[in-house]
Amino acid sequence: MTTTLIDQRLHRAALRLITLDVAVVAALAALVWQNTAASTDSLDRSVARALYAHPGTLVRSLFAAITFGGQPAVVGGLAVVVAVWAWRRLHHAVLTAFAPLAVAAASVIERVLKTAVGRSRPATALLAHVSGKSFPSGHATGAAAIATTVALVVVAAQLPRRRIAIAGVAVYAAAISASRLVLGVHYLTDVIAGTAIGVGATLAVAIAITKSRRATS
Repeated sequence: MTTTLIDQRLHRAALRLITLDVAVVAALAALVWQNTAASTDSLDRSVARALYAHPGTLVRSLFAAITFGGQPAVVGGLAVVVAVWAWRRLHHAVLTAFAPLAVAAASVIERVLKTAVGRSRPATALLAHVSGKSFPSGHATGAAAIATTVALVVVAAQLPRRRIAIAGVAVYAAAISASRLVLGVHYLTDVIAGTAIGVGATLAVAIAITKSRRATS
């Protein structure tokens, strides 16, 4: 079993993806800087209208249940579960620490950007009793971070059913992001940026951990 999160073959691809993620988040942040609901671009408004589920509908109830899986406490709990599994199954300190570190890093970036960009939420967020700033989506950030974490850990551990695990966490992250649009508490650009942050921050932590282990070995 290898315990390298990012091997030489994946290192360049990971760096390119991080660069792309940074470019996407920077471009979207500039686009939506200090936006109000009235000044949001037409694409965001169109997607918001198309996907919004009104209160009392079955679809809204379903996605309200799904979105719970992206709550910070839930994502943090999942990170702890991954850490405990990594220790009990693999007995490896690096893989144990990886999940909490990656989720924490993504969360810090998300919170800083949310304060800095200052975008207002859609008007429909009031009906969901959700307040605060909109960009980027914290749920999308956390879900993408934990999904990317699980994907890297199961590959590093060479689990026989790792493709199933990767597909499962990808569906989880996509469902969480979609739920924020269906409930009307975020715009499309919010969840795209959140996903990019979650993936990019996790890859950056993985590369840093891998380099630190090589330097000390």
